[in-house]
Amino acid sequence: ADVSNVDGTRMDGEFARLRFGKDRRLVEVKRCLSAATPVRLRIPPNSEVTDHDVHAAHQARLQLLARRTLAVAVGRGMFTLATATPLPTEALPIPPLQLGGRLPTNDALIKLDSTQLPADHLAW
Repeated sequence: ADVSNVDGTRMDGEFARLRFGKDRRLVEVKRCLSAATPVRLRIPPNSEVTDHDVHAAHQARLQLLARRTLAVAVGRGMFTLATATPLPTEALPIPPLQLGGRLPTNDALIKLDSTQLPADHLAW
């Protein structure tokens, strides 16, 4: 697999360079449509809640972010439509969708509990 294209937004060809030159719009679009890295969970700290409540808050926030991440895949497909010329005998690389999150305090990875999502959310 191509390590430089882990998020699926690399564009091969001269059209982007010729069309946009030194403009940074494509770089910003690539950053917005990337779903290969875990998102940062920003939940304000509250000393009056239990660990169970904190975990429930993290899962609720991850569920909202998972919907956004799943929608990003459609946008990434529109952004990169017709930019690759794959060989008919090779499989198309499908970039991963990272549905987990990272805590900013200790950089711990929290996985989304997919049992709380509707059944059709992860059936692509």
